[in-house]
Amino acid sequence: MNFEKDLLRRMMQENLKHKSADQKATESVEIERRLFALIKNKLNKKLNLNLNSKFNLGIFSSDPLEPKLSLNFFKMLIEINKNLTFSIPALNESGDMNYLRLDFSEIDQINESTYFANSEFIRLGKNGKNFENQLVRPDMVLVPGICFDLAGFRIGRGKGYFDRYLTKYKVFSIGLAFDEQVVESCFPDPWDQKISALVTNKLLIESY
Repeated sequence: MNFEKDLLRRMMQENLKHKSADQKATESVEIERRLFALIKNKLNKKLNLNLNSKFNLGIFSSDPLEPKLSLNFFKMLIEINKNLTFSIPALNESGDMNYLRLDFSEIDQINESTYFANSEFIRLGKNGKNFENQLVRPDMVLVPGICFDLAGFRIGRGKGYFDRYLTKYKVFSIGLAFDEQVVESCFPDPWDQKISALVTNKLLIESY
């Protein structure tokens, strides 16, 4: 066990518990603003795509301590690219993380809590359901974390799902965090994967 990483994770989680709901909401708006600009830039320039190209963005369900993206944010993305689709992490029976396509064609009717308030992963095959035909490979993924450092490493929720996925698939990945979640070092293990960019309410850093 990496005791330094575990201690830092627990300390940051405790600090974030004292952050008010209003403060988190205000700072999440700033994160959305920077994230929107980054995604639009990637769609238009860095990935050599025009704004009508098919593109899938992997999102995640926010933990109560983490920045929360609003439904309006996703509506704004769809407005700049009608062919933009979304996906969320899902675990197969072996515990490997993949992404499950979301149908946002009726986005105005989606209950926000359905996708963004439940921090549990969808489990493929749960209750006899088979979602295999909905699996997708995102073109870009948003990545949660408890801590991030300026070298591109992160301390996640402790299960290693995102690190294993990023080891297998070299996809452009964006970490989302409040500014106080940026630390000097995340004490990375050899298997930890760097993210491609980090967006906070004060910073936008890419190309680690």
